[in-house]
Amino acid sequence: MVKLDWDIESEKGRSQLHKENPKGQRSRSRAVFRLLLVVGIFLAIIGLVVFLIQQRWTQVNDRLEELLVQTVQSEVAALRIGNLENFLAIQRSASDDWYLAQQNTFQQYQQLNATSNVVLSGRVLDTTIDGQRGRVQVEEIVDGVPYVRTWFYWRYNEIVDETTGEIVQEGGWHHVPPDYTFWGEPASLESERLLIRYRELDAPVANAMQTQVQHWLDDLCSLFNCEALPMLTIDIIPDAQLTVNWATNEQNAWQMVLPSPYAGRARAD
Repeated sequence: MVKLDWDIESEKGRSQLHKENPKGQRSRSRAVFRLLLVVGIFLAIIGLVVFLIQQRWTQVNDRLEELLVQTVQSEVAALRIGNLENFLAIQRSASDDWYLAQQNTFQQYQQLNATSNVVLSGRVLDTTIDGQRGRVQVEEIVDGVPYVRTWFYWRYNEIVDETTGEIVQEGGWHHVPPDYTFWGEPASLESERLLIRYRELDAPVANAMQTQVQHWLDDLCSLFNCEALPMLTIDIIPDAQLTVNWATNEQNAWQMVLPSPYAGRARAD
């Protein structure tokens, strides 16, 4: 087949169009590389900023926890040596009732020191910080038996008189009345015949209770027909004023209400 001149020229033109200009290719490659480099640097900067913020946040939290533990240890030391002034200086509340209650607590510890073998080491078993709030579980050993006390603290800001420059209110952690809203998230344990409702702090109590009560129920039902037995509900409530009692809810199920042992002096063994 004979190709005319203009057909040959047309094919050459198309061939040249499909051929990429090496100079243009290098230019586009450099542009893509620069774009990827900028994106990479930007992401690296963001990652570095996030890392530094997390590190700073961790350092601040660690420092707050360290100061809280130091406050607890100072308070326990005041109880151990019998220094009422130092002990009350760590207390803080808008109500005088708390100071009176803590004076009674101080006297109870002094009497306990005189009549029992008490070890007030100030060993902190657990700390939880939520903003300005702090919760601490501290160990004490009475006659060789380990106990745990749960105390609550609030981190106050320092207040300075702008006119005189004097400190009106000292900042830092102070022991405050129990905050039963700061007991952890609600949770429950449920089986065929048993329901235990509690808050996070009482998880060890709830787990131990489930094992024991479930064993009792299994023994009972191995001897008697339990088909008509209603579900047993146990509510563990953080309230030192509460007493163990039975109640019947609207479903006519058995319901036991008992105070959290951590609302007072709880055994730790």
